[in-house]
Amino acid sequence: MLRLEMYGSEFYHHNACCLLAAKTISGRWVILALGGCPGNEGREYVLRRILCRAVRYGSEVLKAQEGFFNGLVNVVVKVMGGVFPELKQNEERIRDIIAEEETSFGKTLLKGIEKFKKAAQDVQGKILSG
Repeated sequence: MLRLEMYGSEFYHHNACCLLAAKTISGRWVILALGGCPGNEGREYVLRRILCRAVRYGSEVLKAQEGFFNGLVNVVVKVMGGVFPELKQNEERIRDIIAEEETSFGKTLLKGIEKFKKAAQDVQGKILSG
């Protein structure tokens, strides 16, 4: 249960991030168990974007370390495996996909942050081109 020690918009932002993480863990991993896979087109791209968004919020807001979502696979399998036996059957596949997506997105995010910092330093005036 979420501890209610934060108030105002800060609480709502934190709560929204926790809900995003929970929805990602429960719903999206079932999609992976049923054969879905993140990709660059169509439904696969939507799945990738949802996973990346959850990873970003997990690291920025929840202060989770890289591998946070991958570390939760066994918990989700224990909790939801009775209802979705595909989770148990595909646990290793799900863990591999989540680990790869977390690592790949983490590298991409770091590169993007570095590029932004460099561009922000080079900006003249108050407008960042592009």
